[in-house]
Amino acid sequence: MTACTQRSATLLPLGWSIIRAAVGVAFIFHGLPKLMAGVERWSALGAAMSVFGVSLWPAFWGFMAAITEALGGLLLALGVGTRIWAVMLAFVMLVATLMKIQGPAPFSFGLIAHSATLGLVLVGLAVGGSGGYSLVRCPWLRRRRGISPDSDTLGE
Repeated sequence: MTACTQRSATLLPLGWSIIRAAVGVAFIFHGLPKLMAGVERWSALGAAMSVFGVSLWPAFWGFMAAITEALGGLLLALGVGTRIWAVMLAFVMLVATLMKIQGPAPFSFGLIAHSATLGLVLVGLAVGGSGGYSLVRCPWLRRRRGISPDSDTLGE
């Protein structure tokens, strides 16, 4: 292994973990205000499910989107359940992107760039996992759960 590839192998998990944590923190800050806003805001959010023809229980769907952003963002930032939370958050971003495409404003890429880009980053996190540094890789917690610190069993 050359020095360059050895350095890449060392830094890649760190870089992946930084991306995961940054995206998670961003979702916490987007999700908490929605979660705290209450039923009216949840109903408005849940109305976005109409892009799939779902108009039943908009407050429920809005609450689910808000809790997914807030709690999912926290757990994503910590690297706990990274793949499942990334998939759920990517679905929220898919709904947001489709709402903007079907909205009254004329279509432009700038309109969907934020939600579409975040959705694609989340798909990457779903495929790649939590990276090298996460709560599930913490040696102290792994020993406490009876998992060898060197084991590949992660629960990410």
